[in-house]
Amino acid sequence: MVEKMCPLRKLMQKKFSYLLDEDMRPVDDLTDEMKNIKQETLILWGKQDKGIDVSSAYRMDALIVNTKLIVYDECEHYPHVEKPKVVARDISLFLG
Repeated sequence: MVEKMCPLRKLMQKKFSYLLDEDMRPVDDLTDEMKNIKQETLILWGKQDKGIDVSSAYRMDALIVNTKLIVYDECEHYPHVEKPKVVARDISLFLG
């Protein structure tokens, strides 16, 4: 099992390397990275998210150049699970 997980671990480290410093500790401030995002971006957030406060969504919206922010009322951390039809509609509209 360990041998099977090694390639996956390396892939995940590479994939999320921008979130970690050289000692593999989480990097808390991604401000510069967000400022560099040029792709049109959809941000979906639950207003009552207890894991990551909704203020983070507004901060991301301010930092990323071309965003559409949708905050769902009466929704916590998983809008796609808590409001699947509404989220699917919003994603479809965003994608055109």
